[in-house]
Amino acid sequence: MRKVRAFLNIEKEIKWLNEMANEGWNFTGYTLFVYSFEKCEPGEYEYQTDTSDKFGKCSEKYRYFMEEAGIDVVCCWGPWVMLRRKKSEEPFELYTDDESKLEHFIRVNRIFKTVAIIELICLLVNLYPAIEYTNTANIVACLIGGIFSGVFINMVLVYNNKIQRIKNENADLKESAKNIQKSRQALSVGWLFLLISLLLRRYPNVISFIASIVLGLAACFLFGYSLRYSFKNKTK
Repeated sequence: MRKVRAFLNIEKEIKWLNEMANEGWNFTGYTLFVYSFEKCEPGEYEYQTDTSDKFGKCSEKYRYFMEEAGIDVVCCWGPWVMLRRKKSEEPFELYTDDESKLEHFIRVNRIFKTVAIIELICLLVNLYPAIEYTNTANIVACLIGGIFSGVFINMVLVYNNKIQRIKNENADLKESAKNIQKSRQALSVGWLFLLISLLLRRYPNVISFIASIVLGLAACFLFGYSLRYSFKNKTK
């Protein structure tokens, strides 16, 4: 059986895979939003995810280490590794102490930061031709860049908060929550500005052109501003 799903939150993805296993479906592979399953005993397996030591694949050393712990590598996709083991009474956790959790969260956060920056660059590169020439391909690229940069920036904020909780047990969580809220508000306004910027080009005059450019650049600025919280609180 195959199911099509799109997850950017890896915790929700693992929760869904475990729910499928509880219903009697063993996860066997993944290719570009398509998850493959085969029948199994309900609750026979449980799943977890990790960052790979090689992009798109795992080293033999990593596989051997997992096999020694009774864990199977289901598949590797980009920077992620999908893992499976027989269900037991002990929770399936790869990182149990604060030090290993911190290192893991930093690796995951670095991945989301990198992708967010790439998406922002994609947005900036396609912004002017989308406004000047109303090129459909550039408009679509802008929308994709705006959506995905926002989604990945949000994940950066989520994992940065996890990191700060571990690094500083006495951290001001209220202040942290306020910063995250401000960043998400900046993302929301940025998305709105981007949409208005692209819609204004339906009116071919100088004023709408200037307004489109200004709003488009403002959207990019707001996306970048939303990353401020993450870079302000260094995670390295």
